[in-house]
Amino acid sequence: MLGGTGAGTAAFHSVGKCMENVLGWSEADLLGRAVSSIVIDDAALTVVGAIVAGMRSYQRLGNGDATRVKKVQCALRRKDGGVTSSFPSLPHSE
Repeated sequence: MLGGTGAGTAAFHSVGKCMENVLGWSEADLLGRAVSSIVIDDAALTVVGAIVAGMRSYQRLGNGDATRVKKVQCALRRKDGGVTSSFPSLPHSE
């Protein structure tokens, strides 16, 4: 799950086991870390930022359940320095 106010502040707030299985990053490696540190594609990072900003606006307005899930499919940096070739989805709870 991601949090923040936009692309520049989007950070990991919870991390699933798949991030370690696929990318090599443990929960301890990613919690609180900027999403921009592992997202390769600037266009995808812009989309992530817009989703996070939308989530904040949605929550400020008190629009009920803010746990809707959004997914962005993009290349991600692995812990070993490589790049994913399967373009996994980066989940975001909104």
